[in-house]
Amino acid sequence: MAVFGFVLFILGIIFLIYAPIHARQNKRRTASVPGNITYVKEVRQSNSSIGNPMYDYFFTVDFVVDGVTHTTHSKRQAIRKEVGEEVTIKYNPAKPDDCHINEFHGETTKPIVIVGLVVTAVGLILFVAGLIF
Repeated sequence: MAVFGFVLFILGIIFLIYAPIHARQNKRRTASVPGNITYVKEVRQSNSSIGNPMYDYFFTVDFVVDGVTHTTHSKRQAIRKEVGEEVTIKYNPAKPDDCHINEFHGETTKPIVIVGLVVTAVGLILFVAGLIF
């Protein structure tokens, strides 16, 4: 139980470290523009069952800022979208390549902080209980 608690504790700390990074990204990326999905890669999850396959999706999106076309790529997503669909791109006006696809990037860090605190606390409790018992 101590090892599991320690792993949860570390995972919670990672969430707490990521929260301010996420917040800084949102502060920098103040402008928005529509983007078009130009490529979709569908990858079947290795652990999905034959009768009920599950897929991950990766997207390439083109967007235009001041007449210049930029391209961004999504991280793995569970949401299916099609080529040609429009998404919102949030970007840094000083550096348009510093961007994210808004539909896949939360606006607030509160859920990240809450999850981080809860996981850290549970991990610490389990770790200490594992050492005592």
